[in-house]
Amino acid sequence: MFLILSISSILTSVVSQHLDTCNYLNDFMKRYRADFSKNVTTEVDNLEICANGMSCCTKSVESKMFEVKNIMFKKHNLNKVQYVEIMKAGHGLLVEYMSEVLTLASAHNNRTKLLVQEYIDAEDSSKLDQRKYPVETLLDIAESNGVENLTPENKDCTNELHDPLTKLGLLQFQGLKVMKLLYESMPIAMDVLVELKNQMIPVKCIRQNVKLELCKLCQDSTYFAHPCYDYCMDIAKMCFSHFKEAAEVWEQYVDMTTLVFNLMDKFAVVYENSIHKTSGRIQKILENKEIAEHCGYELKMNLAKHKRAADSQTRIRDVIFNESRMVGMFANMEELHCNRTTNRGKYCWNGTHEAPYVPKGSLKIEEGVIKLTDTFKAHIETLKSFNNKFKAVYDVVIAEIGDYVPEQSTEEPEFVCERPPCKGSSSASIFLSVCLFVSVLLNLVV
Repeated sequence: MFLILSISSILTSVVSQHLDTCNYLNDFMKRYRADFSKNVTTEVDNLEICANGMSCCTKSVESKMFEVKNIMFKKHNLNKVQYVEIMKAGHGLLVEYMSEVLTLASAHNNRTKLLVQEYIDAEDSSKLDQRKYPVETLLDIAESNGVENLTPENKDCTNELHDPLTKLGLLQFQGLKVMKLLYESMPIAMDVLVELKNQMIPVKCIRQNVKLELCKLCQDSTYFAHPCYDYCMDIAKMCFSHFKEAAEVWEQYVDMTTLVFNLMDKFAVVYENSIHKTSGRIQKILENKEIAEHCGYELKMNLAKHKRAADSQTRIRDVIFNESRMVGMFANMEELHCNRTTNRGKYCWNGTHEAPYVPKGSLKIEEGVIKLTDTFKAHIETLKSFNNKFKAVYDVVIAEIGDYVPEQSTEEPEFVCERPPCKGSSSASIFLSVCLFVSVLLNLVV
C-alpha cells in the first residue's frame, strides 16, 4: 500500500511539473473582450504560430493574438498623427519666422508679414516689386525701435537710393525663395505621414511578431521573458523592406530641411549686416541737414535703444522643425520598433523558449508581394521633386549671399535731390521710410 501511494505521489509530482497556469493569458483575453477560460496548460498539436505541446493557447487564442498584433503593430509603426500635428503647427509659424528674420525683431512686423505671405502665395514671385519689400521692412524695424507716426506724407524727393534698396530687396528675395519652398513642401511631407497608416504589412510579418511578443503568454512561466533584439530585427527588416525607397526620399528631405534652416541662420547674419551697410550709406546722406530738410522728413529724437531678438527666432525654428523628431522616421523603423519591447541580453525569448536566438535565415518576403498604395507613391515622388528643387535653390543662395557681406568702404554715397517736395509721388514714401529707419540706427548702432 505504501509503495502504491509513493508511486502515485511521484507520478503526480512529475505531471504537475509539466503543468503551468494560464493567468496572464486569461488577463490578455479579457483585456480584448475575448471568450477564454483555461486555468492550466494542456497538450495541443494544432497551433500554427506558437509552439505545440503543453500550452494554454488554442487556435482561437492564436487568431485573437494575430488580430490584436495586426492593429497594434500598425498603430505603433505606421500611425504618425502626432508628428503631423507638430508639423502642422510649425508650418503655421513659417511666415512669423521669416518676418522675424527680415525685421530683426519679434514684434512690430505686421507689414513684413503681409509681404512674406504675398511672396509665398504669388504664382510668379519674380513679378513682385522688389523695392517695396525693403521699404516696408525698414518701416517695421523703425517702429519696433520706438519710432511713432510712420504714415509717410505725399512728398516727392528723387534721390539715388534706388541702388541700395534694390540690393536689399534682392537679398530679401533670396531668403524668401528658400522659405517658399519649405512652405510648399511641408504639406506634402505631412501627406506622406498621413498616408503611411494605409500601407500594407505582410501577413508573415504579423505572424512572426505574434510569435515574438505574444506566444510567451501560452505559459505563465515564460510571461516575463523579454523578446530577443536580434530576432526582432530580423523580423522588422522583413516587415519594412517595402519602405526602402520612401526612407531614402524622407531622409533626404529631412537633411535638406535642416540645411535650409542652417542656411537661414547664415542668411540672417548676412542680412543684418547688409541692413547696417545700407543704413550707413543713408546716414552719410543725412549728415547734410540742408538735403535732409529739403527732402522733407522729420525725426523723433531720443529713441529707445533696442537689440535684435535672435533667441525668439531660434525658438520658433525649433518649433517649426525639430530635426531629432524627424530623422529616422522611415530609415530607422526597425530600431524604433525593436527598442520598445526587446532585450539585448543573451538569454531572451526566441519565439519558443527563453534561450539565445539563433538566426534561421528564412525571414524574407517574396519581391512584389507587398506594394505601396498609389497615393503614397505619388506623395513620395512629389517630395523627391522638392528635394531636387531645394538642392538647386540652396546652391544658388549659398553662393549669392556671400556677395552681401559688408565691406569696409570709404566711398561717399552720392545723393541728388532734383526738385523741392511736391505731392503725388510714391518716392517720398521710400525716402521717408528709410530716413525714419536711419534715425533709429543713429541710436541703435554704436
